[in-house]
Order: sequence, then structure tokens, then C-alpha cells
Amino acid sequence: MSDADQNGAERPRRFYAPLIAGAIVLLSVIALVIANAVRQPEALTVDALQSPAVGALGAGEDIYPANSAEAIEENAKFGYLPAVATALLSDGTVALANPEAGPEDLGLEKPLEQTDAATFAAARIAPAPLSEDSEGEAEDAETTRDGTPITWEQALMEYGDATVFMPEVASGEVLGPVLEAIEAGGRPEGVIIRSSDLEVLRIAVDRDITALYSGDATAVTPDALLDAGVGMAAVPADSDELDTWLGSEVEVWATGAESAGAFADLAERGVFGALSANPFAIQPSNVKTD
Repeated sequence: MSDADQNGAERPRRFYAPLIAGAIVLLSVIALVIANAVRQPEALTVDALQSPAVGALGAGEDIYPANSAEAIEENAKFGYLPAVATALLSDGTVALANPEAGPEDLGLEKPLEQTDAATFAAARIAPAPLSEDSEGEAEDAETTRDGTPITWEQALMEYGDATVFMPEVASGEVLGPVLEAIEAGGRPEGVIIRSSDLEVLRIAVDRDITALYSGDATAVTPDALLDAGVGMAAVPADSDELDTWLGSEVEVWATGAESAGAFADLAERGVFGALSANPFAIQPSNVKTD
């Protein structure tokens, strides 16, 4: 007699398919949650910028140590674009520093062109000056600590995906290594080259990088810039020629806006963005801090 006969009718087999299917669904959901948590946000590009945008001159040198790593990090955090200065060091390294004010800011004994990368990296950038309100009383700066020097290559490597950089480039000599770092990092769409030198801007445009004219707005015309492939220009907010620029196809970045209200009015008139050493003063951030 078989076991089945001895124990009566054979017990029905249990089917675990519903449990297995449920487990698979649960694992899929968990995997999706993990993927979303670790997924990197899309890198910001020039084309993705929304008006009104704000570029922080010197990375916000009125409230942060000028062109410092800390300033750039804060720019990226609060949505401002680091409009940094660039200078060539003695060994060909591109430093983020004002060619004229940089040595004093960094406490260097020699001009930047006579300073090597190791000396630059070992320096500290002086704290930002406290701005003053209309009654002459000092406002609290975002930070009064000194800052860390950073090179152009390091800035692109650490923050290139998080923001759009707007480096000021004075000459073709500086532009060469600036472009090399951009292309090595694979982020030409995340940079706006600023310069008062049209030849510098033409070279940038030829390398598929957005260019912004930062020189005297009365020395050129919108058509001249467009003919050179330059689609952006910095124009003083109080310029008599502002309406002419706004009536052109050139995207205007206003300089000299003194308040959020003034900048809002400029944006209503068609200004695409603004450049300010204290970006918070003209466009308070929506990012909440503790």
C-alpha cells in the first residue's frame, strides 16, 4: 500500500506564486526608491537657465571671500551663478582670483603671474567686507571667515554639474587653458565666458561656448555682437542705451541693480539676468536655512 493510501487522500500542494509575485513587486519598489535616492540631478546648462537669473560677481565678493571655494559652494546652494574672475599663475595654472586685487586678497607678496600653484593653494582669502545699509550700519555678512583658494580646473571638477560658471577672461593667453579645462571636463554647455575682448568671445563661440560681452556697452552695438556670434551683454541698469539693448536679440544682464525691487522692474522690461557682488540683495534666495 502506498503512502498516499496509508495517509488517506494526498494533501493538496501549496502554491506560493502569489507570495513570490508580491515579493518581486516589493523588491521592485525598494529598488526604485533606492535608485531615485542615489540618482544624480541633471547638470545645469546655459539653455536651462530661467530668467531672471543672477550671476554672483567674484562669487559674491561683497559677502563671501572673493572667488573662494566656500563662495562657489554657497552660490550653487542658493541658485546663483558664480561669475568668477580668472588669472594665470606662473606655471600656467588658471586661478580663480582677480588679477589686480587678488594678491592683496590672498596676502601674496608677488603678482599672480609670478606666483606658482603651490603658493596660491597655501594662501587664504581675506574675509568679505561688511556691506552697509542706508543708515550706515553694517549688516551681518553671510560669513566673516577667510576663504580657500581654488583653481579653475578644481572648480569645474567639484561644482561643474551643480551650476553654470560665468568666468571673466581678460585675454587670449588666459582663455587657452580656461577652454582646455572646460573641454577636459566635458561641460562646454555649462559655461558662459565673459570678456570685454571681442576676440576672446569669438574664440569661445567657435568652441561652442556661450559668450557674454562685459565691456563698455556704448563701445559696441547689439548687431556687432550678434555678427560675432555673441548673444549676451552686460549693460548698466541706468544706461541711456538700455532700451536699445532690450529691443535687440541680445540677452541683457544688468549691472548696478541696487535692490530686489529694482531688479524685478528690470526683469519686467525684458532683462534676462543681473550681475551683482551681493546676489542676495537683488534676488533673495528661496532656499531655507536653519
